[in-house]
Amino acid sequence: MASSVEADDAAQRPASAKGTSSVSDEYQQRVEAVRNTPGLVAFWDFVLREDGPGGSGNFLAHTAAGDEHRYVLEPHNLSRDFWHDGNQPELADFPLLGRGPFGQAVQFQYQKAKNDMPVLLVPRAALHDTPLDIKGPRQSVTMVVWINYEKGNHAIAGMWHEGTDSPPGGVPPVVRER
Repeated sequence: MASSVEADDAAQRPASAKGTSSVSDEYQQRVEAVRNTPGLVAFWDFVLREDGPGGSGNFLAHTAAGDEHRYVLEPHNLSRDFWHDGNQPELADFPLLGRGPFGQAVQFQYQKAKNDMPVLLVPRAALHDTPLDIKGPRQSVTMVVWINYEKGNHAIAGMWHEGTDSPPGGVPPVVRER
């Protein structure tokens, strides 16, 4: 009998990136190969969504078999989050390209203005004390990404920090290591 985690996972498996109503065997084999990687915490294929197959919700991570954590990538603007300046981005700001090792990819567009720094991130509160909350001495992270370099500078992993306090009113943030 399938566990509730397996049943939930099966319900969340996406339609193929081509928009058909069933998951392709090749796609599912690739996903399962990654999910069975020892030590896997999370991976995003930009196909799996919060609202299920064919959905348009935020991107949901695949996790290791038996892991019930939900890591949802949300659109944020770093300038807005840390300096309270700029617009709130939407998923539409991250166009889907319909290609990649799992059939989908996201384009991170070139920064249009100084206060336009759109990123996809898992909110810190959703990470606290989860397997993805890697902290302490001699801890490490391995990350694998597929990148189609287009132009300009790229930050592959984004910002790694233990905490940032950002007062209102455009005052620069204060970083506090804990």
